[in-house]
Amino acid sequence: MKSNLLKKLPFSILEGILDEDRDKLESMARHISLSRGELVPRADSPTEVFIVQRGLVSLRSRTNTVHEYGRVKNGRSIELKSLFNQVKAWDFAWRAEEDSRLIALPWAEVKACLEKDKLSYEYLKRMTCGVEIQKLRRDLAAFGLDS
Repeated sequence: MKSNLLKKLPFSILEGILDEDRDKLESMARHISLSRGELVPRADSPTEVFIVQRGLVSLRSRTNTVHEYGRVKNGRSIELKSLFNQVKAWDFAWRAEEDSRLIALPWAEVKACLEKDKLSYEYLKRMTCGVEIQKLRRDLAAFGLDS
């Protein structure tokens, strides 16, 4: 019996993926449990997409983890922009701000599933990578209007 864990993620990038693709991705999922204060274990180069299943993860400077740049909550992907832009290294260190559980999926497989709906894929990419959109998102968050 399939758990359909990926279907239960609110606001996830996986919401529009076909059921059969979601089942395939779920079989590839790597689950990561973290205690408060732990850094997320990951490779230096972006090859997996990390989605917060439960908890809260902060984005911190890779050289000085004291400064916080943002937070990622349930259903959201961590540094999706780095994956879209195919950078060689992640921009931030990630730390669990409370006991958390993450799901790691191979980006190449997730991207292939997302690209089946070209319009949705391009929308997600533009929403993730657009500088003006990111500024608007930060402004909305400052006024408590984020999701």
